[in-house]
Amino acid sequence: MKRHFVIYRDEYSQNTLTLRFEMKKILSFAAIMACFAGLFFATSCKKDQPAENPMKFNPTKVEVEVGKTVDITVSEAVAPISATSSDVTVASVEVKDSKVTVKGIKVGSATVTVKDKNKKSGTFTVTVIAAKE
Repeated sequence: MKRHFVIYRDEYSQNTLTLRFEMKKILSFAAIMACFAGLFFATSCKKDQPAENPMKFNPTKVEVEVGKTVDITVSEAVAPISATSSDVTVASVEVKDSKVTVKGIKVGSATVTVKDKNKKSGTFTVTVIAAKE
């Protein structure tokens, strides 16, 4: 014997609505609202935020002779900045204001990573060539 819980009885048509029928409607409505809420939050996140500008380096191609230095100007960075070389036996780096000074130590290449106050970072490659005579 099936049991139905009567919510109310319509006096004109004598139709009985059951709790099971109402629960299906409520759950369907809740599922649809959850989908809309998920869609709203998924589309309103990072797409609305402006893209972060990458650091810029001038010059963009860095080549230095052994024993010489070259200055690279850093833009789109918040001071103070710091710089590190991936191979200090090939190229060393020093920072002053918004300039990175690279010194060639021995022939080879190294990647210099520059970080700013907001922890934004950028990289450039340094090629160290033999000194010209």
